[in-house]
Amino acid sequence: MLLSFIHILLVLFLHNFYVSVTHINYAAEQAELQITLKMFTDDLQVGVLENTGEKLLLINGTTHPKADSLIFSYLMYCNGYFLNGKSEAETVHYIGYEPDNEAIWCYMEIKNVSKLNQIKVQSTLLLSVFQKQSNLIFVKAFGKEKGIHLYGDKKNDTVTF
Repeated sequence: MLLSFIHILLVLFLHNFYVSVTHINYAAEQAELQITLKMFTDDLQVGVLENTGEKLLLINGTTHPKADSLIFSYLMYCNGYFLNGKSEAETVHYIGYEPDNEAIWCYMEIKNVSKLNQIKVQSTLLLSVFQKQSNLIFVKAFGKEKGIHLYGDKKNDTVTF
């Protein structure tokens, strides 16, 4: 437990900025939302530790046996997607994650989205850990891209097409 506490302290003092970037693409021809989320690997590890109490070590090519379930559980705890006024919590499908130097890419999808008029995105990702955390979300549909910036007390926003 002391080692986990030390790890959290190191992360808190070594980073200069805290950001996650999410791209949500509406693929009308496949009737699905494709969700790609990128964040710093060590930030994700701290978030998972705070949320689950489990130490997720993914640096230097190491793999945790429960990495996929821990990551997906944390992402679903922190993120919500509401399409046309309806929660999609039960229909989000986790595809996996991919390390990329000091960052990690996470992939999810929501299938059977026959129409998209409005999407409300909720994200508390890492907000309880890092005071200066910013969660940037870009939603692309019908050839248009709209952005959302969530931070501090602003934990959700809606995009209409």
